Amino acid sequence: MLKKKLSIFVAFTLISATVAIPYIPANAANLNINVSIDTTQDKTPISQLIYGGNWDFNDASITSKRLGGNRMTGYNWENNFSSAGSDWQHSSDTFLLSNGNVPKEQWSQPASVITTFHDQNQAENIPYSLVTLQAAGYVSADSKGTVSETEAAPSARWKEVKFNKGSDLSLTPDTTDGNVYMDELLNFLTNKYGSASTPMGIKAYAIDNEPALWPHTHARIHPNQPTCSEILNKNVELSKVVKKLDPAAEIYGAVLYGFGAYNDFQTAPDWESVKGSYKWFLDYYLDNMKKSSDLEEKRLLDVLDLHWYPEAQGGGLRITTNDTANIDCNKARLQAPRTLWDTTYKEDSWIAQWFSQFLPIIPNIKSSIDKYYSGTKLAFTEYSYGADNHITGGIAQADVLGIFGKYGVYAANIWGGGPYTASGFNLYRNYDTKGSKYGDTNVKCDTSDIANSSVYASIVGSSDNKLHIVVMNKSYDSAANFNFTINSKSSYKTGSVWGFDSSSSTITQRTGISAITGNKFTYTLPALSAYHIVLEGSPVAPTISLSGYINPSVTSANPSIKAGFKVEIPGTTFGTATDGSGFFKIDNVPSKTSSYNVQISKAGYLARIISNVSGSTNSQLGSKDVSLEIWAGDVPINGKSDGVINMTDIVEIAKCFNSIKGAQDFNASCDFNLDDAINMSDVISIAKHFNATSGSYK
Repeated sequence: MLKKKLSIFVAFTLISATVAIPYIPANAANLNINVSIDTTQDKTPISQLIYGGNWDFNDASITSKRLGGNRMTGYNWENNFSSAGSDWQHSSDTFLLSNGNVPKEQWSQPASVITTFHDQNQAENIPYSLVTLQAAGYVSADSKGTVSETEAAPSARWKEVKFNKGSDLSLTPDTTDGNVYMDELLNFLTNKYGSASTPMGIKAYAIDNEPALWPHTHARIHPNQPTCSEILNKNVELSKVVKKLDPAAEIYGAVLYGFGAYNDFQTAPDWESVKGSYKWFLDYYLDNMKKSSDLEEKRLLDVLDLHWYPEAQGGGLRITTNDTANIDCNKARLQAPRTLWDTTYKEDSWIAQWFSQFLPIIPNIKSSIDKYYSGTKLAFTEYSYGADNHITGGIAQADVLGIFGKYGVYAANIWGGGPYTASGFNLYRNYDTKGSKYGDTNVKCDTSDIANSSVYASIVGSSDNKLHIVVMNKSYDSAANFNFTINSKSSYKTGSVWGFDSSSSTITQRTGISAITGNKFTYTLPALSAYHIVLEGSPVAPTISLSGYINPSVTSANPSIKAGFKVEIPGTTFGTATDGSGFFKIDNVPSKTSSYNVQISKAGYLARIISNVSGSTNSQLGSKDVSLEIWAGDVPINGKSDGVINMTDIVEIAKCFNSIKGAQDFNASCDFNLDDAINMSDVISIAKHFNATSGSYK
């Protein structure tokens, strides 16, 4: 299990160049990967909160920030002291003040760790702050350092946390009593910043941090294993406090460390007694939060808050490591994001071995949400795929962000950071160093090789004039020719490209794309690379289709009797021919406000013109059951019909009467029923509509 410490990260400057790097031409020895994109299908919004962090790092462009982690469980907002727990000698100290760059003169001010955090976010144009509230029971009373086992709570080293004060709330909390009140903290923050509904308001609150691990991480605060009912009750009661004081604020609940907590709340003492028919703890939690919300007549859980540190291994190492000397581990890291969504993938982990029924993880979590508390959003407020300083870490990060966007994750906050991880973010958030971003609407995108590639596509809003494609070559050894086929209402002609690869984490502009024909093109990526392609297009003129069925006015045993009738729009190049069932369809007809005429003709038949066919909507002219009848009898002379069935046609049929196919006097235009003979049945066909003209059709 990967555990975390709040620490100061050395900043690496991520410089994005604009000099185009030479294009790698397509090569037959390269991998060939087909990508299909449809900008009209699977259009879903991409939450901008997925590009979040737990702190700033390497000039990564982030959209939200979380004040969380083990330190926040023991944070006392009244004096700003906090407990490191097992991360560092169970020390109560001023770490959050110094690490959070709180001005020294504000150290004694209430909640200055939170206010400095939020003020910094506002200054950095990060509008969404997620702040952790305390629910474990006690917080640090002092900053005297290590708390011994004999000083575990309750003792003078701790203040008891109470959700409700039960009396008037003060903006200057009493630091001399033995309690710290959560409603008083909420009142202080909303008084200072306003509601979450205002531009300055704190947008969301998380109910503590990784409660299933409290006996390990915070043995001096909560030494006993928490029960399912305890954590449920704490979530319900603290959420009620928040919703009372700031109804617009979002509640992030559960805040579970990983699969062991998802499954049975780390083998909670009461799990077997409450399990019932629930598949896992997540079901129990969601169902009971929904029931409590119904009783309160308000939603008490807005976001299911989970942490995800993959257990996948390669070469004997867990992929979350920053040790990148192990090639097999690096390769496993490139595949690990598939566990989030891919039903065909099985990683090397204890979860996949013993609990494969819960994988892939996102669809299973969403299934539980849909079943037990529909409308609840999903967040991963801590996650890491390791290798922050390695190309595989950068590709994995870019892959995960694409997955979060495609599969509807609401919020995510990376725990960690390095130059390649930052590039994974900036590939979406600032690929050209000018603030240009990936689109906010996901569209359908599929690759033929999910092992060696990941590809995501988006547009901005509902317009597909600009198409964003993030594409990754995950092969360790081979360049890859990506063959793109795009269905869109826009026609793309050119594209610009930015990316990073194994030679450098710096995102640079690559050779552009000009050879796009029919919305198809090929682009080659080097091994271990991630690119952002931006295609510029213009709207394709809207089109309509005209379809229908015809039926000749003759009785025939020939199965081809309905085939070969010419259907055309006079004065244009648009046309087709009927098939054996008499069906026709003309596609891609330019839409217009005025109407079209449609003409149906065949040698030996009286041409039929359907007038005033809508030029702006698809039209079906006749159905299989009620088809358009076409009358036989207008025999062409010298290849031309006169548009009327009359004595001229009788004379023509008389010339070849009683002839059969192959005879010198046989005229195929008079063999209306296709029985290879000119006889009385053909004469009768003329007689049925004698003296009719094209205007006689109704």
